[in-house]
Amino acid sequence: MKKINNMIQNAQKVDYFSERGKKIMKLVAIGVGVFLAYKFYQNWKANDGREDEVQEAYNELDTLNQNNATKQKITKYQAEQYANGIYTAVNGYGTDETSIEKIFWRLYNDADFLAVSKAYGIRKISSGYLNPEPDYKGTMTESLHIDLSSYYLTRLNNILKKKKIKFRV
Repeated sequence: MKKINNMIQNAQKVDYFSERGKKIMKLVAIGVGVFLAYKFYQNWKANDGREDEVQEAYNELDTLNQNNATKQKITKYQAEQYANGIYTAVNGYGTDETSIEKIFWRLYNDADFLAVSKAYGIRKISSGYLNPEPDYKGTMTESLHIDLSSYYLTRLNNILKKKKIKFRV
């Protein structure tokens, strides 16, 4: 028993790192902490205005849905499907402009546009495998602005204009 107690006491006295190693470990820990704080701040700053935009869309959609004349004509499920369709069209390398146009032709009024925007929310978009462009996060309109040329943005806005939808991308 005495032998075991001596072994335990000796084991507690063993230093695995030298003084220099301990200082290096502390510096590494501080560096990791600063890096994580920077990344957290960067992410917070990037999402700062987007949540306000999404909340405004929620509020306006609720207001429009209270009036039968301006109520959305597509179901919540359809809005989610359209949002997923837009996401699929812009996610990855290349953009499927035709799919986006087809979705915009299926919208009937302002409430439909806002319902799709609400269902889209804020999503992370991949630029594609081995694409030098960085991935990004954005709302539906931000994603369309980043992925589409001015020619296709004009086409989408003309569709919205023909359908008398006041919102533009």
